[in-house]
Amino acid sequence: MKDEDRSLKREVAKFFDKDHVIKKRKHPPWMDKVYYPLFKGRVLEIGFGMLLPPQHLRKNYVGVELSKHALMYAKANNVDCVCADGEKLPFKNKSFETVVCHDVLPYFPNPQNFLAEAKRVSNNRIIIIDANYILDKRRLSEMSLRDVVKLLREFITKPKCYRRAGDIWRHVKNGGAITGVNLRFVEYWMKRVGCEIILSTSFMYNFISYYILLQKSLKNFIKLTVSRLPLFRFLGPMMFIIAKVESITKQNTYA
Repeated sequence: MKDEDRSLKREVAKFFDKDHVIKKRKHPPWMDKVYYPLFKGRVLEIGFGMLLPPQHLRKNYVGVELSKHALMYAKANNVDCVCADGEKLPFKNKSFETVVCHDVLPYFPNPQNFLAEAKRVSNNRIIIIDANYILDKRRLSEMSLRDVVKLLREFITKPKCYRRAGDIWRHVKNGGAITGVNLRFVEYWMKRVGCEIILSTSFMYNFISYYILLQKSLKNFIKLTVSRLPLFRFLGPMMFIIAKVESITKQNTYA
């Protein structure tokens, strides 16, 4: 691992140590409806922060964190947790049925290493819910005309993520991150390491359909329709991916 990457991870951990003291986060309602029902069998959550799983899921749960404050909080609540780097997990191959993460990918200098590790320790499924960056931008409104041209070129080249320039503290504090991870990049690397994509969506756009029958909103209907077009499905604000670990025979096809 490069010295720069180690330094970035230390800075992220320091920031969240302070942030966790200031903010006492609560589970948003969607986590109980969408995220936690996917916890099956023995579960590993990478980067749990201050959001511990519901009581009934803790028996078969292990959390991984670099933030000392988050680890202290978990242990105080009798939650099994380990201080470890998500790019180098201290577990044997296929140790968990389900590996999950929420809002952590953009804080890894090399997200592809994280995805490979998640696949290595899982024997069944990997669940990822995270921010979906467009190039190195968090929102379409931040893009220039040059960025739009660059984005169009991206769709005919190998997917990649962008290291965000500037001060790490400014990025994290403003809700950003050190790496602009996008849906295409995650899909590509999940397949490379030997996973089958079961579900891949821009998350919030597709879940608008959940409200259409109640609101009968033309605006929401248009958003839902556009989000399902091949190009636009990668441009939603959040990514929601469910991947299944494939057999060794299939994995070799990605080598």
